[in-house]
Amino acid sequence: MEELHIYNKLNNINDLKSESNIKSVLNDTCKDILEYTKCNGISIYLYNDEDKKINPYIVLGDANKYIELYKELSITDDVVKGIIYGTAVMENIKSKEEFAHIPNINKYIDDKCEKERYIGYYEISVDNELIGFLSVSYRYKPDNFEEPNQFIEFICKVIAIIIRSYKLNEEIKIESKKRNVIENELEDYLNASTDLILVFDPINNIMKINDSWQSTLGWDYSQLINNRTMDYIHKEDLQKVKEINEFMGSYNNVRNNKGSVVLRYLCKDGGYKHIKWNIKYSHRSNMFIFIGKDITQKIIVEEKNKSLEENIKAETYKNEFFANVSHEFKTPLNIILGTMQIMKRNVDEDHISKENIYRHIKNIKQNSYRLLRLVNNLIDINKIDSGHYKLSFSNNNIVGIIEDITMSVIPYVENKNINLIFDTDSEEIITSCDPESIERIILNLLSNAIKYTPSDIGEIIVGIKRNEDKIFISVKDNGSGISQEKIDVIFNRFEQGNDTLTRNKEGSGIGLSLVKSIVELYDGSIRVESNIGEGSEFIIELPIKLCLEESSGNKTYSHNDNEEYYIEKCNVEFSDIYS
Repeated sequence: MEELHIYNKLNNINDLKSESNIKSVLNDTCKDILEYTKCNGISIYLYNDEDKKINPYIVLGDANKYIELYKELSITDDVVKGIIYGTAVMENIKSKEEFAHIPNINKYIDDKCEKERYIGYYEISVDNELIGFLSVSYRYKPDNFEEPNQFIEFICKVIAIIIRSYKLNEEIKIESKKRNVIENELEDYLNASTDLILVFDPINNIMKINDSWQSTLGWDYSQLINNRTMDYIHKEDLQKVKEINEFMGSYNNVRNNKGSVVLRYLCKDGGYKHIKWNIKYSHRSNMFIFIGKDITQKIIVEEKNKSLEENIKAETYKNEFFANVSHEFKTPLNIILGTMQIMKRNVDEDHISKENIYRHIKNIKQNSYRLLRLVNNLIDINKIDSGHYKLSFSNNNIVGIIEDITMSVIPYVENKNINLIFDTDSEEIITSCDPESIERIILNLLSNAIKYTPSDIGEIIVGIKRNEDKIFISVKDNGSGISQEKIDVIFNRFEQGNDTLTRNKEGSGIGLSLVKSIVELYDGSIRVESNIGEGSEFIIELPIKLCLEESSGNKTYSHNDNEEYYIEKCNVEFSDIYS
């Protein structure tokens, strides 16, 4: 049967790969249809979606007469839609007016067309996509002209599938070639890049590693790809790797899937290099892309600059310290020497009274205390730095120690009309401590508070609180306060809370540093909370623990009733306040 013969011929086209073979088979198919339908002409026109035009593809019989009719014909989107959703159209060409909308149609109809012509149009489309048209023409009206030929419509569907499949295959080939070119160019770029490239899939399989790894770290490709990259990371940076894994594990929930981290990698020569990674998750490729930059030299330069800055800063502190210490030594020495000269002159002239002698002795003693305090602080700082500062621990009621030293200060603060308050939530806290060092800490903090607390309206509160394993000691005042930029440096050696160049209080600037160092010998900590004009609060945290009396070699502290003991301590610590 002729219909089956035509269908089988088209069905074999699925194995054809080239356009010339497809066109040859379609040409033979059209010949068979020409013979089967007894029409006078048959043609296939393909639709170009880009320029909205149709172009002749197969033309047989007297259909050549009408090629020019369609060559310049543009089809609008509305016409295309009408063709796709319509059915085969049969037209009777009787006059040139029916084609009056086609440019230059008059010339072609006059020259080419006969008086009467019957033409059938069949759309070639698939899935609402217009591929083209198949037309058959008759010189005389066939018996079944009014009814569309269902077999030809079916053949058109097969032709549409074949042509579209071929086009899709060609597009895939073209895109594949483009992709290969792009991938090759990207591969060349990645390998030529000085940055390290690492690509992971979502389950941490390495998908890509570029040549810069070998040039940067020295390991060859096989060593890198066969071992885990974690094996080359510095052990101190492994915690950062865990953070990266957590990031990679939650990428679906991260809106801006980016991250960065700096890791140290072992080089083949035994050294380490700092690699800064920028991490990006690509939704399109479902891959994690790591781009690393070697910042080792940058870090070396930064460390050198930092070291230089620290050296300059240390040198500045040292110069300021020597200037301060020189001033601290010079002032009391000048007072002592001046007082002694006055005493000598008065003695020589026999004009000195007993009261004046006592007054001069008091000045000499107070300024001697200032020198003693400065020397003691310098000696203690040196001992702490060299590791020779020792604490004599014994089990003591630390509340009693702090209360005794606080109460002994009352006469000094009363001279400045400052209200001193001692407040505790526990009457007794037994802990291992060195009473002299605790007294030293409290006196330093009280001296500092008195120095910067105004007379008449001043208030200082010494407080003690505890929890299960810690004691909290605070010294709070309503003095001038400390600026926020100075809070971080007041515990540094030779620093003060006010500007060194414009400071209005005496002091070497090592008292708070000494306090901090002693507190740390207790495995404790000290911090300050302060604002300008709102006073300051120094808070010490010390662990509560006991020592064995047999092994300590020290007696438990008890209240010292020797008033001279505290007076002597206060005179030394407060010697720079009442000069």
